[in-house]
Amino acid sequence: MRVMMLSANTGEGHNSSAKAIMEVLQTKNVECDMLDCLAFLSPGFSKFISDWHVRIYQYGGKIFDKGYRFMENKANPDNFNPLYELLSLGSGKLRDTLMEGQYDCVVCVHPFAGVMVTEVRRSWGLEIPTLLVATDYTCSPTVEQSQMDTYFVPAGEICAEFTSAGISPENQLVCGIPVRQEFYQPGNRSLAREKLNIPQDAVTVLVMCGSMGCGPLQKIAEETLSQMPQSGIMVAVCGRNEKLREEMKQIADPRLRVTGFIDNFATYLDAADLVISKPGGLSSTEAANKHVPMVFINTVGGCENHNFDHFLAKGYAVGSKDAEEVVRMAIRMIWDQEGRNTMRDNLRRDFCTNTTQVIADHTIAAAKRYRASLQEE
Repeated sequence: MRVMMLSANTGEGHNSSAKAIMEVLQTKNVECDMLDCLAFLSPGFSKFISDWHVRIYQYGGKIFDKGYRFMENKANPDNFNPLYELLSLGSGKLRDTLMEGQYDCVVCVHPFAGVMVTEVRRSWGLEIPTLLVATDYTCSPTVEQSQMDTYFVPAGEICAEFTSAGISPENQLVCGIPVRQEFYQPGNRSLAREKLNIPQDAVTVLVMCGSMGCGPLQKIAEETLSQMPQSGIMVAVCGRNEKLREEMKQIADPRLRVTGFIDNFATYLDAADLVISKPGGLSSTEAANKHVPMVFINTVGGCENHNFDHFLAKGYAVGSKDAEEVVRMAIRMIWDQEGRNTMRDNLRRDFCTNTTQVIADHTIAAAKRYRASLQEE
């Protein structure tokens, strides 16, 4: 059995979700390949999109937000969509890859991938099972241009958005956003703190803004530190933003620890009392599955507006677009253990399913049905 994971080179969240699903599939002896759908247009085009996505994300949040809102307003399955026409130019190469690789199922973790696979099915009548995983708490623009067998929806409240985009309720499966298995494992706070050399009794705050390290992280960290308990610890995770990392190191406070991209985020979450972060779909879901209270700085907008609204409405987090207000909220949460416990209870109540396992099982079942149909022919 062979499965294609089709992502897009526009940030680490989509790739991380794909890798999380692959992690489970590979334990079940399923061969998996992760590919970038934009590379089927050209590797140069994929790199161009990736580079500009990082720049806009880090330094032009308002531009990103306006562009996303424009696409949302134009989202209509019956309208001509120039983005669909552009992505369809890569469908021929994708079709050849699917056929040559003899794949039994394709799992799309980005709406662009779903559009390209849809064009393959329309043009060549390919019957391979197609699944789309939403990695934000919304129905993203261009999803309405896709025709997949199954759409994995992050929460029941969002189903109406998918239905409005022309997706039949019969093709929707509510299950959450997939993350790596380590985030579903019960954490050991004492052991995590021992591994990270964090005092057992220290209020510990993670400050982070995604793998690209965007947002007013330095200002939030410095002002929050000034009002934290003297015994507290703050860990600033700057991702791959080396400039931000150097700026954070200029804060002269022994309670602050500065790191770049980390691959043991689950351990840090096990040790944390609070996370201050932007509302990224994947990072928020990782923290949620570890049941860690959150304070959001909604610095980028776009799809993250929907993540922000969803988490606040459900009592999973508090937050603001204003950095000063975020600091005030963070300080209140740091000193309010009862408030943090209430938020943890909300997260424990609703984040109790191994989403990645659900998606992997569904993928295997779809692939088996496809193989059986080929044998019948």
